[in-house]
Amino acid sequence: MKITAMALLCLLALLLQTTVFSALPLRGSYPDLVTVLVVNLGILNGSYEGAGLGFVAGLLADLLVGRFIGINGVALGLVGFISGAAAKRLYRDNYVVPFFFTIVGTWVGRVLVLLGMALFGETVQWNLHLVRYIGLSGLYSALITVLIYRRFVKLNERIIYWDELVRRTG
Repeated sequence: MKITAMALLCLLALLLQTTVFSALPLRGSYPDLVTVLVVNLGILNGSYEGAGLGFVAGLLADLLVGRFIGINGVALGLVGFISGAAAKRLYRDNYVVPFFFTIVGTWVGRVLVLLGMALFGETVQWNLHLVRYIGLSGLYSALITVLIYRRFVKLNERIIYWDELVRRTG
């Protein structure tokens, strides 16, 4: 039950990211809803679930794009693991924690993808425009996190409740 719900959330985030939010740029930057999902679930459910969901979500994003398959999976898996591991020692109900981790997770994820592309021979122009794009993308994603975090916590609690209920009833 939980795996199915997480897969549906991942597909919904990919769908919204590639359709609705691609039409809503903020000074040329777009939010990374998949990273928002991975960071939030990493914070709420721990590092291993964050890493697993990050890898699967990144792999799905790579399959959607069709190029450099696996780079997003590795980058988002690492982002999910780091956000889950670091959030163990922090107060999760504070808005600053998901805001901060979404910004940093977006920045780290995008830089890792660009480094992976450069390792595979793609020409990446490292300039101020790219830094501004990644920075604004992280801020845009973090603002979305602040708007949806409380609802996301409640949804996660419901998913855990229904998963436990299905597990107990067989």
